[in-house]
Amino acid sequence: MGYDFRNQQVHAQGNAQPQVVAFIRQYLLEKGYTPSARAVEPGRSIAVCFTDQWVTVLDSAGTEWEEMAGFTQLAEALSSKWPVVVVEMSDSAALTLSLHIDRKMVDRYQNLKPPFFAFHSDEEAQMVRGDPLVWSRMFNAPSDNLRSIWRQGLDSRPHDILPNTGRLLGWHPLLCQVGYTVDYDGCPVDFDEHYSDLLDQLSDVERLHFQNPPTHASKMADAPDSRE
Repeated sequence: MGYDFRNQQVHAQGNAQPQVVAFIRQYLLEKGYTPSARAVEPGRSIAVCFTDQWVTVLDSAGTEWEEMAGFTQLAEALSSKWPVVVVEMSDSAALTLSLHIDRKMVDRYQNLKPPFFAFHSDEEAQMVRGDPLVWSRMFNAPSDNLRSIWRQGLDSRPHDILPNTGRLLGWHPLLCQVGYTVDYDGCPVDFDEHYSDLLDQLSDVERLHFQNPPTHASKMADAPDSRE
């Protein structure tokens, strides 16, 4: 078995980067979240990490299936201001890269069908082959290089595809390969523990913690346990 993670790569540069933090904070306040000085339960934590051209957003809502809608909604909201790439790894096998602009997903690449299946047909694979020209125009990355990297099929290597894609687009080589947690067969490990021996290589990280809205918390408490 492998591991799972999700992150958001926000294309915000220079003076725009602090605006990402302010945007996330205001967005969650408007959703009814209450700021907290530390991580709380039930709650939501976000790490915002700055590099030269990109801001990596690591959201604890991306670590639980029942919270996934919140993760996606934040990515869509951020894409109203900046282009956003959602990175998803499933079981160390299926990689998904989704490009969001103006609250719409405009392109998607997958090497396999999550969690780790081959595509049923060439037509199904073609739908998620990705269009390197779209990414090239947006991020000034060589489209031919992206096409050569974005392979599909059971013999594709997502652990090569992701860092090689990140290198072309300018992502942080470590932060593009982790979520707020890395889920090892159901055992989540915080990203800074995952990289405990490499923390000096990480860029500046700003952490935001929130308590869930009361209605959100009650819904979570009443939700059936999917493990039963």
